[in-house]
Amino acid sequence: MQGNIYQIDKEPLLEIPLIKVSENSQKPIIKLVDKILAIIKSHNLQNSSDEQVKTLEQEINTLIYKLYDLNNDEIKIIESSIGGFTGRSTEIRY
Repeated sequence: MQGNIYQIDKEPLLEIPLIKVSENSQKPIIKLVDKILAIIKSHNLQNSSDEQVKTLEQEINTLIYKLYDLNNDEIKIIESSIGGFTGRSTEIRY
């Protein structure tokens, strides 16, 4: 931070492992996001809808974990660092 202005250096950002995802791999994620958006739009996130959204978000997480080929220990680290996200344990079976 310089004065009251935050500065982001590009070098740490370049170290973030980003992968190129094929269009076929993107389709299931896009479908899940579309479902979430439809639920949010059609409901005011009542209890059942909120639970549906959490379930769909966990499905997205699982797909992302598979894209990055993460093992169960790595997933536990991620989920514990973000507060468990949905409170469900995600275990990947390949």
